[in-house]
Amino acid sequence: MTNSPKLHERLNMEDTRNMGNNHKVLGVQWNPAKDVLVIDITCIVKEMEKTTPTKRGIVGIATKSFYPLGMLSPIIICFKILFQILCEAKLSWDDELPEELLTHWTRLLKGLQDFKLIEIPRSLSNGADIRSCSLHGFCDASSKAYAAVIYLVVETEIGKLTILLCSKTRVAPIKTVTIIIPRLELLSALLLSRLVNTVTLALSPELTLNDSFCYTDSKIALCWIQQKGKEWKQFVQNRVVEIRSLTSGSHWKHCPGNENPVDIPSRGVNVQGFHERSDLWFHGLSWLGEEDVRTVRKSYLRSAWLSSRRVTCHHC
Repeated sequence: MTNSPKLHERLNMEDTRNMGNNHKVLGVQWNPAKDVLVIDITCIVKEMEKTTPTKRGIVGIATKSFYPLGMLSPIIICFKILFQILCEAKLSWDDELPEELLTHWTRLLKGLQDFKLIEIPRSLSNGADIRSCSLHGFCDASSKAYAAVIYLVVETEIGKLTILLCSKTRVAPIKTVTIIIPRLELLSALLLSRLVNTVTLALSPELTLNDSFCYTDSKIALCWIQQKGKEWKQFVQNRVVEIRSLTSGSHWKHCPGNENPVDIPSRGVNVQGFHERSDLWFHGLSWLGEEDVRTVRKSYLRSAWLSSRRVTCHHC
């Protein structure tokens, strides 16, 4: 199967008659005729409708909704959070859900029934000549989950393109722990650093990448990452060391929370909310790729004293 016109000419009609159909490649549907990645969850919705809402059934649905690039992570994280709640409730694998959790499950199902098919161009430049490209990553955390997302900003002969490359999500700790929200923000920064490193290694043989930039809306986490010559407490220090080994501290910048696109998967949204914010999710912010558009004032670093405060909170 190919989307190359030259190869089409060399293939016979029998080989090319299914070019207009979708084909599953590494867990992602691809339409070679349009050369687009297709996100369609119709099969998952049908499976949900006939699945008995138990812990076992929900895990089965969650595994079927696996998308390796994380394009649907703002929706999929809702299933992860629900499963975490089920684990906290200590239900057996085949127990019926309590009324409250059953309502939660029903709400998820009804929302997915309204999902509209999405097509994403596979090409990173839409066929135009690439002049330069750079990676821009965002991270965020809430009491429920933390997440990271990476965009590729491509400068071409016809203008600038901002493309969602991939994202990852993690649920927040389930038990009562001595932790503060900025530490969850730091975990999201670590998740982003690892993701940036993986993407850079994957794209470097094919593209010449400029400097990569990472953004967080946590001023305290940013202080931990950028402040050199200071030893933090062990939890913070261990993660800061790894973040600095994968990314440059000077390439970390502040992004206001109301502009942060990864705010969507860190909290999870229903299908309606996903479609309403899909432009921000798939195309990022308009100012990406511009130099020095987001600089952290040194006064922000004064809030680092909060890092020594300990608060006991519940995460579910």
